[in-house]
This record gives sequence, C-alpha cells and structure tokens, in this order.
Amino acid sequence: MQQFSQLLEQRVVDYFKHKYGLEISPATAQEYLNSFAELFLTCAKVEERKRPVQPTL
Repeated sequence: MQQFSQLLEQRVVDYFKHKYGLEISPATAQEYLNSFAELFLTCAKVEERKRPVQPTL
C-alpha cells in the first residue's frame, strides 16, 4: 500500500469536510488516495491496450 504525503492527506480530509461536511480520519484519507491511485492505474492499463502496436524497425 502506497503512503501518500501528509499534505495530500490533509487536502483530502479538508476536501471532504468542505464539500460534504464529513470528517474523515487521516487513515481514511490514505485509503481513499490508494483507491484513486488503483483506479487510475487500471484505467491507464486499459487505455494502453487500446493503442495499436507500433512496428519495430
């Protein structure tokens, strides 16, 4: 599991407080960040499969 910076963690905590009125813990913020990172990597892999294979010279 990736450990994200305290600054990014705090920004997630602040965002959920401001946007939804929810107080989440720093540990929950880390879990959310990990979930977003996994989602991004999955989308990147899918997008990579869509690209045509370039012939090697």
